[in-house]
Amino acid sequence: MRFLLKQAALIVSTAVLATGSTKAAILVTSDFTGTISGDTNTLDVTWTGLEASAASDLSAIYPSGHSGFGRPGGSFGSDGTAYIDTNLNISPTADPRGYSFTLTPSSAYDLSSLQVRVAHATSSGGFQTFTSDLTVSITEGVDTVFTNTQTVTYDGNWKLETYDLTGKSLAASTAYTVTITMNNLVGGGAYFTSDYVTLTAVPEPSSLALLAGGLAGGLPYCAADADHHSPQPKLQQ
Repeated sequence: MRFLLKQAALIVSTAVLATGSTKAAILVTSDFTGTISGDTNTLDVTWTGLEASAASDLSAIYPSGHSGFGRPGGSFGSDGTAYIDTNLNISPTADPRGYSFTLTPSSAYDLSSLQVRVAHATSSGGFQTFTSDLTVSITEGVDTVFTNTQTVTYDGNWKLETYDLTGKSLAASTAYTVTITMNNLVGGGAYFTSDYVTLTAVPEPSSLALLAGGLAGGLPYCAADADHHSPQPKLQQ
């Protein structure tokens, strides 16, 4: 019986690995193709993923009295970027520039990672260099699920930042806010821009896991049944 249980466990484990069940499930992802509303405070983007319908448009974050989302010329002149049209060098430089969106998932999830692609841009839409702080957070009301601030030096291209969210979770039917901002620019002038964000979660248990439980529960009965019907040794005369 032990041999049969081990064999069943090996078969199920091999099948789980073959199906790639450890691959993270995408909750929401977007390349920010969309349109800006008239007040520049909202970027209407297209989401895909398991919880695409539960994600809001992007809301611009910028200092009071200045500009939100924009469409400069050059590289960022078309759809596909979230560009804040307020220079990071405008006082107060500690005030963040960036965006946020809300997510109200229909199910509970254990999170896996958050990826965001960001850059410093010029007013004409080209890439810029210099250094600033990048802050990424997930909050639920006044409670913080995750937050990270790092100083990033930009080299005139996109930077893809990945954050490990192992141990963090989302509850069903609860509104969360994801925020990505820059501030504290060191150097000349630069504008916040981002063209991609993806939030992933640990996948749901697969049917193979249920199969493993079924095999583990059923095999003892099979083994017992086999013992019951197996030939009995003959007694020596």
